[in-house]
Amino acid sequence: MVYKALTWLALTTLQQFRFITSDSLPDSLPESPTIALPYGNLQGSTLGDVSSFLGIPYAQPPLGDLRFAPPQPPLLFKGVAQATEFGPACPQQIPKLPNVLPFNVSVPVFKDSMSEDCLFINVYKPASARAQDKLPVVFWIFGGAFEFGDAALYPATAFVKRSMELGEPVIFVSHNYRVNAFGFLASQEVVDAGHTNIGLRDRHNQPALYANLILCCRWGTKLGFLESGTPAVLQPYTEGGPYYDVLVEHAGIMAGVNATPNADSYRSMNLAWQPRLDADMTDAQFLKYVRSTYMPAATSSDLQKVSKSYPSDPGEGSPFGTGDLYALTPQYKRIAAFTGDWEFVAPHRFWVEHMSRTQDTWAYLFNRMKSTPFLGAVHSSDVTEFFGDRNNFPSGTDRCIDFAATDAIINFANHLNPNAPAGLPSNVSFLSKVSWDKWSEGTTSHPFLLFLDPAPSLGLSYDMYRADALALLNRIALKMP
Repeated sequence: MVYKALTWLALTTLQQFRFITSDSLPDSLPESPTIALPYGNLQGSTLGDVSSFLGIPYAQPPLGDLRFAPPQPPLLFKGVAQATEFGPACPQQIPKLPNVLPFNVSVPVFKDSMSEDCLFINVYKPASARAQDKLPVVFWIFGGAFEFGDAALYPATAFVKRSMELGEPVIFVSHNYRVNAFGFLASQEVVDAGHTNIGLRDRHNQPALYANLILCCRWGTKLGFLESGTPAVLQPYTEGGPYYDVLVEHAGIMAGVNATPNADSYRSMNLAWQPRLDADMTDAQFLKYVRSTYMPAATSSDLQKVSKSYPSDPGEGSPFGTGDLYALTPQYKRIAAFTGDWEFVAPHRFWVEHMSRTQDTWAYLFNRMKSTPFLGAVHSSDVTEFFGDRNNFPSGTDRCIDFAATDAIINFANHLNPNAPAGLPSNVSFLSKVSWDKWSEGTTSHPFLLFLDPAPSLGLSYDMYRADALALLNRIALKMP
């Protein structure tokens, strides 16, 4: 099961994307639309009813002295630059999937090109939109374990077109940011230089894009309309020192990056490159792994409770509800259950419990593709559902796209509520067939929406799974420095 949180936040005016609502947009509808930014003019393109501006630089190229440095305002340029192609992705840490599954798994990490010069943003809008329309903005932040990723993998023409079909048009924004060592280099030397968490600064501190937006809904596979994941337990910055040393020892940054553990290695979600604070096993080995990799401050009593909450019985492991099936090793499903809960589900539960006290909060559980052997409803398997294009990912080629997930974001961007709005004809959106109640803190049951196979099946359930185990993990996490 892949837990998701639609912790919908009514964000106040963001200091970004001034050009989207700028009066510089022309009154007529040209075949090749242009925009005027404070640092230069750009020409985009129009496909049908959707215009796009791709590969817009939002900072100076992070090269030379700006490598590993915070983003700086872009340089002025003359003339009209073309904004019709995606910019390069940051150099990627190549996934090293273990050769244990009885089939091959393809993981797209970037589309066309890579370069350290990667700080580009992309904007899609209804071709007829004007500044006075004050359209809401959906900001997509791609995931990839902070090791890889590329906004070009998520073309959004279909997304914006769908918003127009619903009569609730939105603007869609995505961008590339620095990943792996380029964005998350960590050591005492980095702290002393004041260049910590550069990848996050790329996401949230884009100095070129001053704003005048009414509302922006942030959405991402690791972070915003939280497609998957919630706030993670952060470790001290200096604990990244060993990986810093690996880079120093290698000739070339990428040689060093690819010599460090990735998300598919033994260390799993205890990532080498991550935001930080500025084989078979016995039970004893399992607890040693948990303590050394995730819970260095856990007491012996804590670890014994973890062992009891996550037993070695495959029938209790992940993918949940699959009995003794898919036990690649005696501890595979046990570790999968613990890691998924520690990294995703427990933070999700903690997050919604607190956010629902002050904000309207909706949650959903994506159970489509749960029957996938060995993997179940794997992390990010729902991304295809949001973009309305089954060709984006290999896992989506044989799937029916019902737009329910897309509609939820568009509805929220317009109404601060993911439910189908009153007055929408019942044959337009499958969300019209359900009443998606808010996740309410303090109640004995917490409703969420279920995405079920086969699409377009939807259902309702309650966020009550493994309550004691998740509460235990959150208590341990809160005690960590």
